[in-house]
Formats: sequence, structure tokens, C-alpha cells
Amino acid sequence: MLQYVNAKWLSPWRSFPSEVAGTIRQLQLNEAFWGRFKNIPEMATATDKQEILHILENFVLVNRKHVVLCQRLKTTVIRRIDEWTAPELALLCRSFAELSYLHEDLLLAMTEQVVSTLSDCTAQELCLLLDAYATKRCFVQSVTDAVTEQTLMRLKEFTPSQLCLHASSYTRLGMQNEELMRRISSRIIEAVGDAGMEPGFSARDICILAHAFAKLGEEKSRDVFNMLSRAALPVMRDFTAKELQSLLVSCAHARHADNELLENISAQAQRCISQFSAESLALTLRGMAFFGRTDDPIFTRALVELPRVILTMRPADIAVVCSSFTAAQVNSPFLVDLVSPVILEKAPTFNAVEWLLLLRSYAKLGPNKMFLSAVTNYLKVDELEPGQLDEALGFTQQLMKEAGEDLAPLDQLYSVLREKAHA
Repeated sequence: MLQYVNAKWLSPWRSFPSEVAGTIRQLQLNEAFWGRFKNIPEMATATDKQEILHILENFVLVNRKHVVLCQRLKTTVIRRIDEWTAPELALLCRSFAELSYLHEDLLLAMTEQVVSTLSDCTAQELCLLLDAYATKRCFVQSVTDAVTEQTLMRLKEFTPSQLCLHASSYTRLGMQNEELMRRISSRIIEAVGDAGMEPGFSARDICILAHAFAKLGEEKSRDVFNMLSRAALPVMRDFTAKELQSLLVSCAHARHADNELLENISAQAQRCISQFSAESLALTLRGMAFFGRTDDPIFTRALVELPRVILTMRPADIAVVCSSFTAAQVNSPFLVDLVSPVILEKAPTFNAVEWLLLLRSYAKLGPNKMFLSAVTNYLKVDELEPGQLDEALGFTQQLMKEAGEDLAPLDQLYSVLREKAHA
């Protein structure tokens, strides 16, 4: 139960937005700070660096964004940017990011100050600065060069968790520095080994590190993924549906097949199956199919959830789900009955590649009148490449063998495909 708050302290909140005032009262936040201001317009006139940082940090605490206040404070910072240092700008960017008000104009305006005072930053502040630029995909050569130089000089000052964020930032900025990533991975593995896994990783740390190293290829990322497989098991129940999907997709990109990890991912996915969005569920099933998990119960469990998400699925999601079930050799009449009406309804929005995936799937799942009607009327043969035409011909032949009385539309499609292939 909330403690009693006296009327004298409550009086300043009469001029604040009700949702802000209510949160402040409920959490009983920093009376000394909030009591100094009569209203938000008065806050917006702040010019002192520490006062601006304090205002933004307190709005982060109440989880409220006031657009006019943020705009005024950002304008003040840009106008007086020469007074700010890189460590202060790192904290400023963190607060703006948490308030969803981090913009490129600020990042560009602070470039010179960041580069000139970057040596004053701690490892955490270096991470915050690079993450700010990466969040907005704002690549500034001078900043990334300066941060990289400081990172390599002070690599041992970073914790494993900070290095996870740092590696993710480089990847989001599209930087291809294999030597830097190799040094980061070696330091993470060394730090974890020295600590005996005591510091551990959060689920988020594991996801962003896996994503950062997935594109380096199987050989260059093997040691990192072996370490991540061990680190993920103790915190597997902390993974959200989105994080499970991200980790599984990263493992697929790196071709890292660890059966124990995959079994734990599957078990956690089944526990939080109701959290999956249409896209996350489709990508998770594709990942399991990629690793040949033909007997994995996640496919059966997913069938129960498909009616919940099927109407929100994009054409690509539907094609991926169908191809995942067939790749995993899971033949489900329920799946066919569920997705076929949706395919017919959304038929005009499918592209040629998605139709090809569906042809491949239905060639194994068996023909369906609604699907046959959709594909014969909406597949644009002219959009298929020569290799794709040959595949489409083969899948159409398989469907024709089982179509029976529904052969006529397929026969016409087959004739068009054959004519196009031999043109």
C-alpha cells in the first residue's frame, strides 16, 4: 500500500500532466528534484548540463516522454554543444534513446565534441555512444574510428556484457572489421573463462552477440557460438519469444547445430508459444526445419497457435510456415485446411517466389481446391527465373498426379510454364 504523501509535497503536481504526476506520486520519486519545478515549461528552460541530464533521467524513471520538453532541451544542447563532453553526451543519448527521442541531428551535431573528448570516456560510456549511433544507423567515420581506437586500447576494461553490446553496434552500423570482431570474441571468451561463468549473460546479451557474429560464417564464429551455447542454458527460461527466434535464426546463419541448445530453445518456445507473433513463429519453425528437427514437438504445438496468428500473417510468413512443415516432413491436413482459405483470400499479394515455395509445399502436402484456384489464377509466370521455371514445372507435375478431377486448371498452368521454359 502506498504511504501517505502530505499535501505540501503534492501541490506542485497540479500543473504537471496527470499521468506524470500520478506516476511520481505512486513511485514517490526524488522530492528534492521534482519540487524545484512548477511545471514542464519551466523545466524546458534549463541550460545547465547537469540539470538537463537530471531532468531527462527523471522522465526515464517515470517512463513518460514529453515531446515539447525533449525538443526544447535537445535544441538547447545543440546550440551549446561546445560545452558538452563525450561522457556527458553518452548519458544524454542514453536518456533520449530510452524516451524514444534520439534523432540524427543531435548525433551529427555532437560528432566533433565526441571525437575530441572521447578519451575521457569509460568503457560503459564508449558502449553507450556507439550504441546511440548504431540505433539510428547513423554511420560517422570519424566517430567509429575514434571509438574503435579506444576500444582496442582498453579492451580489458570492458565486461562481457558491454562487449556484447559493442559487437552488436558495429554490426548494426554495417562495419566489416573482422580483426576487431576477432579481438572482441577472444576477449569475451577469455573474460568468461577467467570468471568461471560467474558474471553470466542475460538473454539479451546472448541474442545480440549471436546476431553480431552470425554473418562471419561458421568457421570464424564457431568459438563464440560454442561459448554462447553453454551460456544460454542457465538463462533459457528468461528468453522471450522474439529472443528465441533471433537466437535460432543466428544459429542457422552460422550453421551452429547444437542439439542440447536446440532442445532447450524448443522447450522454452513451447512454454511461451502464446507470445509469438506471426513473423516470429514462422521464422522459428523455419529455423527448426533448417536443422532437420523432424520429430520436434514445436511443430505440433505451433499448429495449435496458428489459428490465433494466421490472419495477421503476411504472404511471406504463410509461405515460410508451409515450407517449414514440409521440410520437417510434418504432413498435416489441419495445416492445409487452415492456410488454404487464407492463401485464396490474399492471393493477389503473393509474389512469384512465394508461389514457388507454396507449390513445393503443396506438392508434398497434397492438392487443395482453394490453393489450386489461387495459384492458377494469380501466379505470374513471367516473373519466374529460368531455374525457378524448371522447379515450378516439376512441382506442378507432382500436383497433377494427385489432382484427379481438378486437373484442368493445373493442366493449363503446366502448359503456360512449359511454353515459357522453352521460349
